[in-house]
Amino acid sequence: MRDLQEKLESDPFGRATITGLILFVLLTLLASNLSSSRLQDWLAHLVLPVRNGVGLDQAWGVFAPDPRSTVFALEGRIRYDDGSTEVWRPPKGDPFISEYRAYHWHKWSEQVRLDSESGLWRPLTVWLARTHDRLDRHPTEITLVRRWYELKPPGSHPDHDSWNEFSFFTLQVSPALLTSGGRS
Repeated sequence: MRDLQEKLESDPFGRATITGLILFVLLTLLASNLSSSRLQDWLAHLVLPVRNGVGLDQAWGVFAPDPRSTVFALEGRIRYDDGSTEVWRPPKGDPFISEYRAYHWHKWSEQVRLDSESGLWRPLTVWLARTHDRLDRHPTEITLVRRWYELKPPGSHPDHDSWNEFSFFTLQVSPALLTSGGRS
């Protein structure tokens, strides 16, 4: 890895690439934090796809005068042909990129649970079925579940209500779906 870094830093094209990436990140942050204007709209149009793709987008609602008081979670409940069940939750942490991965999955799961994003539900359940298929047991049903609780004002005991949940999408898994080319 160090050899690659040294090669990039010693090559004029490599230095220009690094400089361009730094400028892009700065431009992205500038575009995200400008007040609403034509300049902000123009810059956002340029950087939005890449900014969102690499996770540089920020939601500042937590700092607003009225921060969100609901905690959300997403689960995929997997039923297997042997009668066993398993619960999938979005991954947390990573040995190399740690909280960046957790944040990315958290923001993704906040969106995928919304009714307006129902087009993502089937692809998610198909992915879960395929990634949890084993030689000794096969998924037969995947159910996506929204979980949430309301936070109480600071100083309250307990500090939140109990968990609520709602099953919002279920996929019956066929053997054809589990093969790489199956679309049913």
